[in-house]
This record gives sequence, C-alpha cells and structure tokens, in this order.
Amino acid sequence: MGADIFSYNTPHPDLASVLFSQSRLSAARYTRFDESFCGIAIARNTEHSFDEVDDRADLAERLHAALSTGQIGGVVGEGHGLGHVYIDQAVTDIPVAIAVVEAELGRSEIAGPAWFRFHEAGLEERVVPLTPATRQ
Repeated sequence: MGADIFSYNTPHPDLASVLFSQSRLSAARYTRFDESFCGIAIARNTEHSFDEVDDRADLAERLHAALSTGQIGGVVGEGHGLGHVYIDQAVTDIPVAIAVVEAELGRSEIAGPAWFRFHEAGLEERVVPLTPATRQ
C-alpha cells in the first residue's frame, strides 16, 4: 500500500487491515470468487491535483461501473495520499482490467503518471505503468 495514505475508504475493513499491516494477502481468504486484489496509484500533480476527494471518488465510481459492467470485478477501496491517490479493485481478468483502467483514465483526461499494482502475496513488488487511452 502507499506509505503516504492519509485517508482510505472501503466497505471491507478486514481487507484494509491486511493491506495496511504489511501482511501477505491471499485472495482465497477474502473472496469466494476467482479474483485477484489489485489497485492503481495515480500521481497527484498540477494537472490532476485531486485536491477534492470527490474527484477521486467520481473516478472510482466510473471504474467500478466499467469493471462491473464487464463482469470482471469492481472497486473494493480507495485512498488519498500526499503524493498519490489509490483505487483498489478485485478483478477476475487482469489484462482486461488494465485495459478498462487505461480507457477510463483516458476518458477522464488523466495523463498520468499512473501504475497498476498487485496486492497478492508474492506479487507485491510488481508494478505495471499505465498508459491512459486517448479520448475518441
């Protein structure tokens, strides 16, 4: 998780507890579905300062709608940090989830930098840079 988080919102306090305790996370313990816990980190910058928490919440809602419409997952938590904002998801198809996130970042005109991160045990250090899709 982001070391700079100062607020986090989730309906899953047991999951948040594991994420913030630096314990290793196994999805099988928290979900009955074949899904992985992942997240995105988006740098706060002059173009997208995310000074209003609602800006992050609106993006999280759009991401949740896009993921759930495609039946590949949904948002499970979101946080605000000093340097980044974080939106965590549970997803069943990681490559499709990355494409959905990139498309939604593009629609929101967020140029980045942003990263797709993995919360699963053994993958915590894996980070994939995101390239937001251009608006059409």
